[in-house]
Amino acid sequence: MISFIVPTTDNAQLDRLRTSLNQLGQPFELIPVYNSLSFFDCWRKGVKKAKGDYLIFTHQDTEYYYLPDLDKEFTKKVGMCGVAGTKLIDRSEPWWYDKKRLHSGLLSGQIYHNAIRSKGLSTFGPYGDELKVLDGVCLVTQKDILLKVGIPDLDWCAWDYYDHVICMEYIKRGYKLKTIPIIMVHKSDGVTREREFYKAEDRFKKEYL
Repeated sequence: MISFIVPTTDNAQLDRLRTSLNQLGQPFELIPVYNSLSFFDCWRKGVKKAKGDYLIFTHQDTEYYYLPDLDKEFTKKVGMCGVAGTKLIDRSEPWWYDKKRLHSGLLSGQIYHNAIRSKGLSTFGPYGDELKVLDGVCLVTQKDILLKVGIPDLDWCAWDYYDHVICMEYIKRGYKLKTIPIIMVHKSDGVTREREFYKAEDRFKKEYL
């Protein structure tokens, strides 16, 4: 079974997500977490309730239409999978998505967007492993691996750069990151960046790069 763990503020969006999961034809549980202080706070609360061997951390404004056989994806020290990511990050551009990386073939995966400024399929590059960061809209892991790595107890990456941090923690412990062909829609373009985003970015550079 797969446990979907979601920080939740909008039940209408959650219902759309649940409807899409019902059509996948495989056992799942949807665990909404209300009043979360951060993604990591949500994960800690959700994992305590999770009954699935696989965990999918995602957003409430998503819908899922296909999942591959996860048993076949988690081999050869793969610890976490996602829909999109990068083979490289550095201090000059610590965020995973960058147009120069896109044109240089350093990005991987794809996702459908359904937002005002971005509609349709965003293709980043071939699926693959040996990635440095996965986009946090969909992070797939095995529960036992997550418990070995641990969920960081950090307050500076509450809603931004949390995905970069957990990816770095997985890599530090010898696990590989991989993109896989999950078909999903995200009703956000991820373009808006607030002051807290840049504060988290500065801290991430100091702590990990």
